[in-house]
Amino acid sequence: GEAATEDESPLNPSNVVNGTNYFRYRSEVLKLEADIDQGLEALRKSQKYEYKLAEESLRAHAKYLQNLLQQLNKEKSELACQPNTSHSSVLFQTVEKRKEQLRQAMIKFEEMKKQNAEPRLPAGFELDIECGGT
Repeated sequence: GEAATEDESPLNPSNVVNGTNYFRYRSEVLKLEADIDQGLEALRKSQKYEYKLAEESLRAHAKYLQNLLQQLNKEKSELACQPNTSHSSVLFQTVEKRKEQLRQAMIKFEEMKKQNAEPRLPAGFELDIECGGT
């Protein structure tokens, strides 16, 4: 109790100082650890958010590509049903434009994939487009 502390009085000042320093140091360390945890948590959240955004934009673009592809197939079959269509016909021009649109969209899609390393394509979405040639 009280008496014992009196007896060790010569040691007291340094004990108090060391103790206080230790606790101050300890609380600094804890504060730092808390800061690091907070920082990591924030990073995790932002990465999750980034990933979600990337995934959403990729899915949206994939959907866009599918629509273009469907459009192109539709227009191609319409074209096939008109055997004597000339290259100047509106339908022929439309198909050519659509192919170019699809080609550009594919390039963009590839770039998007590179930016967001290893995104997974929606299931069953394998693109197999013959480039060029009608």
